[in-house]
Amino acid sequence: MVFTFSSNLTFDVGIHFPDLNAESRFKIWCNFLKLAGIDIKDSEDKIEGTASSNVILASDVEELSDKAFNGQCKCSGVFL
Repeated sequence: MVFTFSSNLTFDVGIHFPDLNAESRFKIWCNFLKLAGIDIKDSEDKIEGTASSNVILASDVEELSDKAFNGQCKCSGVFL
């Protein structure tokens, strides 16, 4: 953590976020998608009879979680 002070008595805080593993990113994606009203299904069989725009396969979320994203995204995702 880095603190810097300016002449008008305000300060900025720099926080270092460690890299997340795929499991942590998967949880963040799941939370984000659920907040957006999107259901996560285990298989395509469970998608039948649902609105396709509101459903995503867990395998697709796993594919998303394999991709790293920057600290700002992590910070925003954690607070969601």
